[in-house]
Amino acid sequence: MLENVICAYASEASKAVETAVKDDNGLLTNLLHDGYFSFGLFFLLLALLAVIFGIKASRRFVINHLKYIALVIFLLGVILYGIGYNEENSGSEWNFIALGFRSVLSSLEMFISHSDLIEVDKIWHHCPIYMAAFSLIHFLAVLVSAIFVVQLLGFRLISWIRMIFLWIQTFNRKKLNLYIFWGFNDISFTLAKDIVNVEKQKKEKWTKEKTDKTENYKIIFVALPSEESGSHQRFTFSHFFSGTSHGKSKLDKCEDLNALVIYSKKNLSIDDVPAEETSKKWNLFKKVGLKVLGRLLERVHTTKIFFLSDNEDDNIKSTLIMRLAASKGDASLQNKPINIYCHARRDNQNVILENMALDGNETSNITVHIIDSSYLSVLSLKMNPVYHPVNFVKKDTTRGIVQSPFTALIIGFGETGQDALKFLYEFGAFVGEDGNKSPFKCYAIDQHMDALRGDFYMKAPALVGNDEVELIQGSNQMPQFWDELHKIINQLNYVVIAIGDDQKSISFAINLYEFACRYRENNLEHFKIFVRSSYNSEKNIQLRDIANYYNQSNRESLGEIIIFGSTKEVFTYDMVVNDRVKRDAMGFLNVYEGKPLGDIDSVEYSTLWTDRHNVNATVEKYRSKNNPKAKPTIRHFVIQDIKRQEFQDMANVYHVATKLKLVGMFDATVEELNRICESFTGKKVTSTDVEYPNGSEQLNDMMKNLAKCEHLRWNTSHEMMGYTRNEDITSAYIIAQKHHCLVAWDEMDRLNLGSYKEYDYLVVETSFKLRKDTLSKL
Repeated sequence: MLENVICAYASEASKAVETAVKDDNGLLTNLLHDGYFSFGLFFLLLALLAVIFGIKASRRFVINHLKYIALVIFLLGVILYGIGYNEENSGSEWNFIALGFRSVLSSLEMFISHSDLIEVDKIWHHCPIYMAAFSLIHFLAVLVSAIFVVQLLGFRLISWIRMIFLWIQTFNRKKLNLYIFWGFNDISFTLAKDIVNVEKQKKEKWTKEKTDKTENYKIIFVALPSEESGSHQRFTFSHFFSGTSHGKSKLDKCEDLNALVIYSKKNLSIDDVPAEETSKKWNLFKKVGLKVLGRLLERVHTTKIFFLSDNEDDNIKSTLIMRLAASKGDASLQNKPINIYCHARRDNQNVILENMALDGNETSNITVHIIDSSYLSVLSLKMNPVYHPVNFVKKDTTRGIVQSPFTALIIGFGETGQDALKFLYEFGAFVGEDGNKSPFKCYAIDQHMDALRGDFYMKAPALVGNDEVELIQGSNQMPQFWDELHKIINQLNYVVIAIGDDQKSISFAINLYEFACRYRENNLEHFKIFVRSSYNSEKNIQLRDIANYYNQSNRESLGEIIIFGSTKEVFTYDMVVNDRVKRDAMGFLNVYEGKPLGDIDSVEYSTLWTDRHNVNATVEKYRSKNNPKAKPTIRHFVIQDIKRQEFQDMANVYHVATKLKLVGMFDATVEELNRICESFTGKKVTSTDVEYPNGSEQLNDMMKNLAKCEHLRWNTSHEMMGYTRNEDITSAYIIAQKHHCLVAWDEMDRLNLGSYKEYDYLVVETSFKLRKDTLSKL
């Protein structure tokens, strides 16, 4: 009974539709037959699609919801084909089994650009509404498939086209600077994002100042074969409905940065570089399938190449191959400044890559920068005056001395732990109330210390037998660790946890924090725990949330858990590309040599620094000395000595904060600093000391103690660089890394080295002048 009723209603509806089609009436039907209206509607739909894909937000919405859009189009296709297959007097008429499966199969075929219109009842071929809907749905199905295929397989084609357009743009007069990242990882994306922000600020500044700057930039990511494994997989519908295609999140990040992505067919290999220099024009990039990039490099103004993968060996190998290609005449690597940033440890063999640029060889246009994440993470502590050891001791600011010892504990003596020891040993050297070095103690514990100790002492022989530094074999999980910690907890100021595991690090930090609250007297004044973060951004957020919770909940205790060394904090334009530390050090050198601080972006700002890089002149200077051992001076050691001087400027520029905090003048005004600087005029230099007749007795005492502090800093810095006392002769011996000034302040007079004290005073004077000039520019 019910079946007959349904069939009757359906039959009547079908006849009504058939009649309407045959009669060819209705407003929409008439409009679709109107050429002007249909033509306008066609372009309106195209414009709507253009707007959708032209706006990043809507384009991203379509891509992220592609499977849902495809499902809707699929269901509309099923309905369309179901109507078209419902032929009168056929086996499919109201046969839902036949209609359903036929419609589903035909609707699926829409996505591979196949149409079954010929099988649709011919009555619908004459219906403009049906044909318009049929055409639109099929077009959208093909469009969805094209978007998916592009996401899965065709992104390289789009990138290639964009690279061609970029190459064409280089024919105008704008200078193009390239940032090329070799591979994808969190470090690369973090740095690239900061580069975009800095470049945006530059353009805003140029626009505001109405300068005629015509420079432009582009970020390019090179996808390596190992990173595009999914791009050669067979297409299946499981890909389509899986939610993401290969590298989708990476490509999304690149799109957010407006960066180009190009695909290398192979990794860099030494086999792709000619054995001998050839006059024939050749290109390393062509060898690895990056021909367009090679041509682009020939026309750009400057190039910065980043090898920032987690594999140090790959980074070093790629850097060496790039330098070798330049030396063999690679046209794309000639006649322009090229900076290569290599993520690796700053050990002796890797630093040589940096030193090569100083030696004036055939690849002098290529400068290599070793990017050591452990070094940079500790450097972030050094650059922040709040984290200097001077904040963890009691001070007599009228004299510039300290009245309490400094005690540190380092958990984990890997790369970060060793760099942390160097920082604390150098910046924790103060003058005590008796005029000598204030008590300093640093405990470093590692379960592999027996293996690490030998290498550390080989690099810093002056610390062998030094009671101030104690290297302990063991683990913080051993019961006796807490027993020993209980003995020193009241003196402990500074804890660095660098064990390489975020969960274990924060867990131990919490335990240590609660242990200190329980047993330490006077709350946690002058006490902080520093936890080294890993590269994982999500874990870093968790670590900071936990640390913030403890810090807020226990702020009355005055102690803190501080997370440092995160990727976002370390891998910035300022730290990596702009080399902030070196540029700050240039300013210190300028003021030290009596020059104005200058504009950091001017050419004159770096003149003194660059002039010091004249290796040949330095070699002659050492050979001219009356020192037989200095005659056969080796260029490598001269370069090392130049780097030594640079490291002293880098340390001193940040030690300014420590010196000023010792005398309570870190927050002094320009006027107050200027009054002190005026007292430096008319100073008297004797064979044993420096006096300031225009200054008060208190100022002379203060300056003397600060000069002593600088001498202590200089001593500890050189000890960590591997220097020992030179007892045989009265001049520095750079090959053996010996120096005659590695003695106590008072002993310099006995050895007739008192005149060298003037250098310490000059550093102190420079500290005040630099602080004054810096504040004056603000």
